[in-house]
Amino acid sequence: MDVVLTHSGSTGNGNPRRSRIGSLALVCVLIGGLLAGCGLGSIGSAIDRASKVIDDGINGILARSDVWQRTLERIAQDLPGDVAEIVRTEAQNLATRTIAQAGTELMCVTDFYARRAVEALNSLKNLLLGRGDGPSRLPPAFCQVAPASINLNDAPSSWATVTLHGYDLDHHDTTDKLFSVLMQNASGSNSPLAETWIGRTTHYQVTLNLGSLGRTLHSNNIRKLVVSWNNSTVNNPEVVVVPWMPERRTESATLGSTFYQPPRTGGDRDFNTGDGSPTSIILRGALRQNGTSIDSQVYMYAREDRPDHTMVEGTSAWERVYTAPVGWTIVGYRPSASAQQSARVTEHGELQYPRPAGEAIDHFSAFVDRDGDEAGTWTHLIAHWRIIEVTIEETAPAWLR
Repeated sequence: MDVVLTHSGSTGNGNPRRSRIGSLALVCVLIGGLLAGCGLGSIGSAIDRASKVIDDGINGILARSDVWQRTLERIAQDLPGDVAEIVRTEAQNLATRTIAQAGTELMCVTDFYARRAVEALNSLKNLLLGRGDGPSRLPPAFCQVAPASINLNDAPSSWATVTLHGYDLDHHDTTDKLFSVLMQNASGSNSPLAETWIGRTTHYQVTLNLGSLGRTLHSNNIRKLVVSWNNSTVNNPEVVVVPWMPERRTESATLGSTFYQPPRTGGDRDFNTGDGSPTSIILRGALRQNGTSIDSQVYMYAREDRPDHTMVEGTSAWERVYTAPVGWTIVGYRPSASAQQSARVTEHGELQYPRPAGEAIDHFSAFVDRDGDEAGTWTHLIAHWRIIEVTIEETAPAWLR
């Protein structure tokens, strides 16, 4: 019986012979790339000898497909000694990896025949002993699962289907049920994968359709897909589900400034400010985080120290100054400290009060007094916010948004 290996690098028509040629041609390319810049002379003869070894190998495989394993080993051994060591290593790795893969498949086939032999011997034994129950039911045997893991950090197209290869995949258990697939979450609880998502193609291949289950896998914190037969998962394959890990990044946000004019709350409408008649003021500014946004708020108090104690006081409404991108939430921001400024004003016009680093406000601009009436009509505050660094984090995979 010929054993033919195919792999993911084979051509679209599934021709294993072309696949083997492609693998060996890869070694040819590697040789040319490594030796291209090394000059001529003896290097040229090394390239010729290496090329002949590989050409002989290709011709040998085309002539006798059943000896491809020995041919690959011979290529690795016969490369000239003066060829770059890395080339010899890559050729040896190619032989080792390919033969190892074929060994796994062959082992599965061998195990199949071994199990069939055991089954036949059991039948013969039961016949000789006059037993009518026959051999016990054998569970399905699994040779390969592709892919072996599901990474929720990747697009669903890369894990839309999972294929189980083996034999006796159509065997029923003692309750006359086919094998099932369980979704196991991080706490170890299992929930069955609906039969509508299981394609039982043949007795040696079953396909799981997971393309529409991404939200379920993510939201339910699924960590494994586990095969169960006869109410047991022992020795059955598992597909690891790599949980989605949110991306986190920091971006700069320019908040600008906040204007606020408090209402008059006492005295007449004119602040009579001067050296002998100061006005006491208190200015405040703060930011707050609200899930996906940051809001700002300011407060202003101003009162004449002398009668008639003209006064304004008030707090602005919270104002949105930053919104995270869709699908992201705010983890934190800096600087974040609130600011407060107290002073006694004796001058007209704009008065600036710088704030120290670490506070969200860079400086206050207070407008308290001018000629004429001001309270409730002109007296106001402008809070100038610093540029802040906002750390945001994804709330869900991009493929769910």
